[in-house]
Amino acid sequence: MSTPQFWGADAPTQGAYKEHEVSEIFKPSAYASLLFNLASKRRVMSGQSLTIPAYQNLSFPTSTVLDEDQTIPLSKLTITAKTISMQERGRAVAITGMTERRSPWDVLQGHRDAVSKMMERELEEVISTALKTMPVKYVATSSSAQTITTNGTASGTIGSNPNIYHMQFIGNYLSDSLRVPMDGGSYKGVFRGNAILGIQRDDQYFELNRGLGTAPVEKLQVGKIGDIVLYKHNDSRVLSNSLNSSYSEGFVFGQDAVLFGFIEQIGLYYDFSKTKATDFGRFKYIAWMGDYGAGLFSDSASADLVRGLHWTTA
Repeated sequence: MSTPQFWGADAPTQGAYKEHEVSEIFKPSAYASLLFNLASKRRVMSGQSLTIPAYQNLSFPTSTVLDEDQTIPLSKLTITAKTISMQERGRAVAITGMTERRSPWDVLQGHRDAVSKMMERELEEVISTALKTMPVKYVATSSSAQTITTNGTASGTIGSNPNIYHMQFIGNYLSDSLRVPMDGGSYKGVFRGNAILGIQRDDQYFELNRGLGTAPVEKLQVGKIGDIVLYKHNDSRVLSNSLNSSYSEGFVFGQDAVLFGFIEQIGLYYDFSKTKATDFGRFKYIAWMGDYGAGLFSDSASADLVRGLHWTTA
């Protein structure tokens, strides 16, 4: 049980809460569940995990030509299964009825907003944790050089934020070398603020985005470079803004890179009943809760199975 918000919790010397000398209440800046919106959703009907089959493209034979009396040869499709565990998660707050009755502002709404914000940030963190396990690691060692590893361990020290060169290189690498399927005709590049500034300060950025006219998605879309639509993320729990002191972390991924499975859909729950559990209405509870999990489509770095890369440093 969380500690309730009591009417008598404020110190008399501070006064504003009890004396109703209310100044403007500043809410946190707008926050959008960007990664949650970009993740693929799956309902888990039973059990405690989500199993995802991953189908690899068929290998081409030396020749597909058939002799007249030859039966069609068989190829075997390689299927791998990925299991994503589900976990019950949640958090609650409580306020007293006295607090709600005597407060000059809507304390209940304030608590509801705070719980909702925490839930949104929780979803982003769970999904970003999964994306950070992508086996392909991209380290920009300079503005025009990079180190790429496919074993899940980054090599080299980051020495540049993203720019036009790196975005074009990554777009070609994902589509040509790894054959990552696009999502809606493009890849998604999600970065913290320093990375976006690095891109926008590139002399070629303005020309590439002249007249693009793309409407912001969740007000976080900042442009497009080649095959990559760029998004700015604003939460330090999700992405770092200080790799090697001043460089940003990020993800570039395609279709079904990360999957979000749920048994019980995450959401807000209220207990405003006048029962013994709430001390006959003297306490009100607001909680976010869900039974869910997130994971990669595949842990493989093989072409056709891999779905993106992690922009990071060793």
